[in-house]
Amino acid sequence: MVKRKGRAYRRRKRRVSPQRRGSQGLEAAANISHQLDYVQLRKWLKKKGFDDFYLVPANFPDIGRGLMTTKALQPGDLVIKLPEKCLLTTTTVLNSYLGEYIE
Repeated sequence: MVKRKGRAYRRRKRRVSPQRRGSQGLEAAANISHQLDYVQLRKWLKKKGFDDFYLVPANFPDIGRGLMTTKALQPGDLVIKLPEKCLLTTTTVLNSYLGEYIE
């Protein structure tokens, strides 16, 4: 009977060694959605009607902050759909208290 390798072996095998990381560019993005600023942003978005949270904020090693998807995307999939209430447009700015200073 052949001895099977366990969960720890499979996890170690998936990990990328530092030597291979630089040559193949496989540095992983760090999920930063637990930080207070992003928690408050998600609460605000939820109040405004945004409920699709497949995108999470992440810190990428080479390019900095951005959004990372938590599920595999297929060609033609919708990436993000924001309600108009969440967008900063010229109309919303002109209707705010700043509008009189801009005009």
